[in-house]
Amino acid sequence: MSNLRKLLAILLPSFFFLGLGLSLGFLFGQKQLAPLPEKIFLKAEKQKDSKIKNSSRPGVESYSQAIKSSRQAVVNVFSEKKISRDLSSLERLFEDFFQERSFNFPRERIAQGQGSGVLISPDGYLLTNNHVIQSASQIKVTLYDNQELTAKVVGTDPKTDLALLKLSSSKRDWDFIEFADSDQAEIGDIVLAIGNPFGLGQTVTLGIVSATGRGNLGILDHEEFIQTDAAINPGNSGGALINTQGKLWGINAAIYSKSGGSEGLGFAIPANLAFKVSEDLKKHGKVRRPYLGLAVIELNDRRIYRLSAFFRKKGFKKGIIITDISKDSPLKRFKIRKFSLITQVNSKQIRSYSDLIKELYKLPEEKKLSLKIISFDPESQKIKRREVFFRPEIR
Repeated sequence: MSNLRKLLAILLPSFFFLGLGLSLGFLFGQKQLAPLPEKIFLKAEKQKDSKIKNSSRPGVESYSQAIKSSRQAVVNVFSEKKISRDLSSLERLFEDFFQERSFNFPRERIAQGQGSGVLISPDGYLLTNNHVIQSASQIKVTLYDNQELTAKVVGTDPKTDLALLKLSSSKRDWDFIEFADSDQAEIGDIVLAIGNPFGLGQTVTLGIVSATGRGNLGILDHEEFIQTDAAINPGNSGGALINTQGKLWGINAAIYSKSGGSEGLGFAIPANLAFKVSEDLKKHGKVRRPYLGLAVIELNDRRIYRLSAFFRKKGFKKGIIITDISKDSPLKRFKIRKFSLITQVNSKQIRSYSDLIKELYKLPEEKKLSLKIISFDPESQKIKRREVFFRPEIR
């Protein structure tokens, strides 16, 4: 029995090391490993895909989803227009000399402009700035996928610097950006500007709403801009200002700059105004506004400093002065005097012509308009306050 135990003590370690050696030889001596079972491989791949799909990139803060949902609706707009030119004295000399040979220099040159645009409907309507396509003889639009199409002008509104274009395509499922309620924009809200600065291609910049209802800049007749510090440069005109949900808050229109580039003072036309203008242009080919037939000037204008000082002395510091009244003005019947002061429109305080235009444009067609007017009666040497109500003509 003791001999058997000794024999097993010798053989068992031998068999163990022999088996280990064969196993190692099989694993490392083969040229090709045995494939994994198919079911295990597929299961592993499915788990990997699921992990990637559900990844939230921990620690990364991003607005990529808002950009992805809107960037395909922001396009590049290229315009061409013919500009007449005068011949130089040398060119006129050559023409006179070679007159019999019909040697003529061109009287026109082609000027090219570029900007951005925003698709606002699935049937191919897009908004851009009027100054981007003004007087253009041809308009081309390059889409996000580099597809190039021509576009026609549906209508323009210089007062707001907006133009409505229509793509020359029968397609009815274009990507577009939804309008947001821009009246909900507040100072400090994050915004993203999308456009084609300097022709580099689509670019996104980040900023905040710096101010709302910004006017009296002397850029347009109708000013109620959203001001932002998101970088807006030449070529961004007509592009989109979106919120973090990818909705349209404004159409980028202008910058205030001494260098010509972005200095953190950009201005966008609010979405609510842009929507109303686009609807008017689509239906009527122009923007319809109440007609007053007045020429006005701001109370604080230095050209009327004596009149301004008079009203200020009487306690009136804001408003617009009527400098002329046309023959067909609806105010003629109220016998309003020249140099009267308009202080309120529909109970809203105004201080500029832009404020007047803004309030007029908000007025529904069937509603009456109210004006609070301050006049000086030279006979009694007294101030007269009046409030007039009337339904203006829509033109």
